[in-house]
Amino acid sequence: MTKKYVSVAEAATMLNKTRQWIWLLIISGKLDAEKVGGRYIIPVGSLNQYIENNINKGDENE
Repeated sequence: MTKKYVSVAEAATMLNKTRQWIWLLIISGKLDAEKVGGRYIIPVGSLNQYIENNINKGDENE
């Protein structure tokens, strides 16, 4: 079974960035996240879309 959501820490590891950098993406609306209980989770589809739109175009700083 494929994961549908990842944690902020997992997203940071996948992008080789810090958790704080992922939070900036969430706060700025560039990455979707949902609050479940006391933590936030990121839909894998949203993360993949961000990667396709930014990282693969060489724009890692966005």
